[in-house]
Amino acid sequence: MAETEERYFHAKDGSSIFYRTAIPENAVACMILLHGYAEHSGRYLHVIDYFADRNIAVFAPDERGHGKTAKTLGYMESFDAVLEDISMIHKQIKEKYPTRPIFLYGHSIGGLLAVIYAEKYQADLNGLILSGAALALPDNVPPFLIKMAHFIAGVMPKLPVQEFDTSGVSRDPEIIRKIEADPLYYKGKTRAKTGDEIIQGIKKALANLPGITLPLLVCHGGSDPIINPDSSRDVYNTAGSEDKTLKIFENLYHEIHNEPEKSEVLKFIGDWIEKRI
Repeated sequence: MAETEERYFHAKDGSSIFYRTAIPENAVACMILLHGYAEHSGRYLHVIDYFADRNIAVFAPDERGHGKTAKTLGYMESFDAVLEDISMIHKQIKEKYPTRPIFLYGHSIGGLLAVIYAEKYQADLNGLILSGAALALPDNVPPFLIKMAHFIAGVMPKLPVQEFDTSGVSRDPEIIRKIEADPLYYKGKTRAKTGDEIIQGIKKALANLPGITLPLLVCHGGSDPIINPDSSRDVYNTAGSEDKTLKIFENLYHEIHNEPEKSEVLKFIGDWIEKRI
């Protein structure tokens, strides 16, 4: 088994970006793994191990505002900066493994970032995997807050404005317990600038979805109370890929990789990747 290592790299603006990586000796492919809102790559150790055991080298950053990269937990000042960080990791992979296929896997907000990134860099990717991708806002976000988001973000960017209910993350009570005990998991209200970046990111991603042409796997929990699974159905229907697959895991909540059926989920994704290597 490839051991997971913890590393940092310096972004173009000088920020230190933390990431985890597991590189099997005989890697047949590479994966960039992007976590969701409020969390961090440390919650994906079992996911990283699973794909590494299938000889896929995994690179999983803590995105800005999250985990060990965060200066202020929960504060994503710029999606563009995060996308540039992903680009730097992508470049490292291409230099080290020039002949290996590269897959981009994003969960929730990571899925949103993955779509935006893939729209620009899909020529250098071999597949896009989305899990509960946040290409729609949770139903509990008030319309007036959406309208005022850009103004509030400009005046008070770090202001906590919207509750985030973690109970919809998983049906497994142990997962919820671990979230509550995790000091790197942001449990406050969504900050104004973070929310505005998400809103603007969704608009950009949806507008450009028809231009996505690389192999696409869209996964979602059928009972996800955080992001409506209909948004993933819309992504599947709108994307321009000829090779595209939609998988709704019935009864599962938002983090399909942290549900009691996670082994089934990871195997499905792993098999999909293997067929495209």
